[in-house]
Amino acid sequence: MAHDVFLSHSSKDKTVADAVCARLEESELRCWIAPRDIRPGAEWSESIVKAIERSKVMVLIFSDHANQSTQIIREVERAVNKRIAIVPFRIEDVMPSKSLEYFISTPHWLDAMSPPLEKHIDYLISTVRAILDPTKSLPQSQQLVAPTPVPRPRQTFSVPLPHWARDRRVIGMIIMCALVVFYLLFRTPAPVESIFVGTWNTRMPLSGAQVTQSNQPDGTFVQSISLHENGTLFSKNTQYFMRTESGAERMISWKAQNAQTAEITSLVPNELWSQIAFASAPGSNVMQEISAHAGKTVWKLVRTESDGTQVWSYDPTFDGKQWRMSFEVGRDGTYRFAAELTLYGKIRARDQKYASMTDGGVTYTGDYDVIDDDTISVVTPTGPIVWKRTEQDGGMHASRTQRRGRN
Repeated sequence: MAHDVFLSHSSKDKTVADAVCARLEESELRCWIAPRDIRPGAEWSESIVKAIERSKVMVLIFSDHANQSTQIIREVERAVNKRIAIVPFRIEDVMPSKSLEYFISTPHWLDAMSPPLEKHIDYLISTVRAILDPTKSLPQSQQLVAPTPVPRPRQTFSVPLPHWARDRRVIGMIIMCALVVFYLLFRTPAPVESIFVGTWNTRMPLSGAQVTQSNQPDGTFVQSISLHENGTLFSKNTQYFMRTESGAERMISWKAQNAQTAEITSLVPNELWSQIAFASAPGSNVMQEISAHAGKTVWKLVRTESDGTQVWSYDPTFDGKQWRMSFEVGRDGTYRFAAELTLYGKIRARDQKYASMTDGGVTYTGDYDVIDDDTISVVTPTGPIVWKRTEQDGGMHASRTQRRGRN
């Protein structure tokens, strides 16, 4: 459904975010807010990116929690790149971090720290309306009217021109030649060959994680890393075990802390720890962070479905990147584990040389070979990676073969 406003907020500020969303929608300002508007089964990161791109205004519920959230920094950065107006709605007396300050040093700050909150939301509504339609949202008495300019007598000058300057065809040819010379001298080749533009999939050789990357013509990309595991949870001799669909088994321990949290040992697949280390910058403390989490992880119960299925979540941060993990277990013992990470960065791919760098400083370099219009092989120090164009993206490049001019 179409919307006007994207609500960016920390999950810990959900109460305020829901109140703001309700009042905006009561005022006929359509909103998009997570997790309410994420369709069941849809990729979280893809839904966020699409919702931001389709918005006209972003309202940032700004608090200390939001200030420390790497996910919110990515959402704000995405809105800035798409030139979407951002209205920070500050509910706590904190100053933005350097990362956020770079993006939201704007005149649209709204302080909502003093009660009642409803008064500040009303002002937020008028601000959003003014951004969406400046001529209709403000009362007529508050609209600025430009003064009528005082006419001045026009002064004319007559300068004799050479005969060739009076011929429009000559002038047009001179301008065209100047533009051609300027283009040939100062043109900059695109950072990526046109064949790279679009959405691509690959599977990491070590962890088996699925990677989807959307490349833009300017070299920027959004990358989603996901790893899934399905299987059965069972007990044997008072011990709990997990058996994957491939038949591998591992023992886990489950200790409930209260009705909503549990301390679980060895629930996260070992392949995921390898992927987390691979997605981290060289020289980081990620191995120490993994050691602190690999043994015992504390999971929170998100909800219990009508069929008795329990949905648990665990969102740790490694090397400054927040992973989203979920664990669903049914009454019959079947389970589904999922982990996801969203990365942003830039690539350069020309003349069979490939270089990729994420915002977190992770760099991959190597040579590439275009196998066909839908297949690219990149040879890296850790081995070859084969990228396949997604089916959704394939229709946009049906005439790719005719355009293989390596622009």
